[in-house]
Amino acid sequence: MPPDSLKVLVLVAGVPLEAARARAGAICAFCPVRQRIALSVDSLSQAWAAPALRKAIDATNVVMLITRGEHARPARERLAEFAADAGVPLLVITDAPVALGSGADGPVVELAHSAEDRNVASVLLGLMASSRATRELSLRCRALERATQAASTMLERTHDEMESAALLQRELLNHDLPKVDGLSIGSISRASSSLNGDMFDVVRLGPDHLGLLVADAAGHGVSAAITLMLLSKLMPMTESHAPGARVLSPGEALSRFNDAFIDRRGPTHLLVTAAYCVLDTRTWELESAVAGHPAPIVYSGVGRVELDAGGPPLGAIPDFTYPSLKVSLEQGDSLAIYSDGFERAFEGACADSDAATFPSHERHLWHFARMATRARQDGAGLREAIADLERALDQQGGSLHQLDDITLLAVRREATPQSATLRIAA
Repeated sequence: MPPDSLKVLVLVAGVPLEAARARAGAICAFCPVRQRIALSVDSLSQAWAAPALRKAIDATNVVMLITRGEHARPARERLAEFAADAGVPLLVITDAPVALGSGADGPVVELAHSAEDRNVASVLLGLMASSRATRELSLRCRALERATQAASTMLERTHDEMESAALLQRELLNHDLPKVDGLSIGSISRASSSLNGDMFDVVRLGPDHLGLLVADAAGHGVSAAITLMLLSKLMPMTESHAPGARVLSPGEALSRFNDAFIDRRGPTHLLVTAAYCVLDTRTWELESAVAGHPAPIVYSGVGRVELDAGGPPLGAIPDFTYPSLKVSLEQGDSLAIYSDGFERAFEGACADSDAATFPSHERHLWHFARMATRARQDGAGLREAIADLERALDQQGGSLHQLDDITLLAVRREATPQSATLRIAA
């Protein structure tokens, strides 16, 4: 800081102006460098309401207050606020000095009127030397405070937008499950954040076919949610032709969506895994295809069958033909279509000794088998068996902050009349 840029603003309260001007001049005479002193001696009671006071403090290096008597305390407190806000040190010469820095957020030094001018000048020079650093620190703090407030406002706005997006997603993707004579349908859907990166759907495909879909978009948040909404709109399940509509096989439906998805997504390489099944409710034939997704599992009285036809995630390879597998869904059989979040859902401490014998990444299979067994043997029904599975999820460590989205779509064939009639829930 060059010597001629050093400035002192002198303010007075309870002291004659001429006496204060003389004292300030005597003090500054001992400064070892030439200084340009901005000497502004005025009645403090008039200066409080003047915007010029704050502007003058901002333009100086040190504020000197010369005061006496009853004016000392209020003048000191008000000036300390202004000086601290501007990042400028305050030197108070008073008849009742208090401890160094007392009662202020910024540097404040108080000296008695009896202090020698030479000593006061030394303190003044010390405050001048620290003035620039103090001012820069004050400016940075104010800038940081403004940035923090702006970030807080933006965070609140983002939170509100995410909540609105989550509400819209739930309204668009979650539907009432259809009712089919001889068929029980249940689901579990738990998002790891506001927006769900998983989706499931059960779709009526004519009078005797049912489409069962579970999909998982890569990543989380807005991009995953938008990708799933695109899937729900572009997934072809039937093909219209006179006199009716042809139900597409799961492999053909995934192949068509894959091509449309790659064409529409642009340069971004979004990926989706999916498992899609079509159930003929007249013959109870179940056809399944997967795209980089955990294979659907059919649980029967003799064990389980994994419907792993194979295939890459949707959006990975253009012009890929996804194969399908067919099985017959017998009375009492249960079908589980799930997302890979279940593979990590039971990795923590295991309360059930039988489940503990499974590797942590396979314990979900034990819980699925238990769900199917309860629905088959215990007379509990599928919905109660799913509720039991949800309770097991709740008991897992970290269930309040799960690592991934969790989705399960379960179907069980009950005692079925020879001709099942599909009825969509009202």
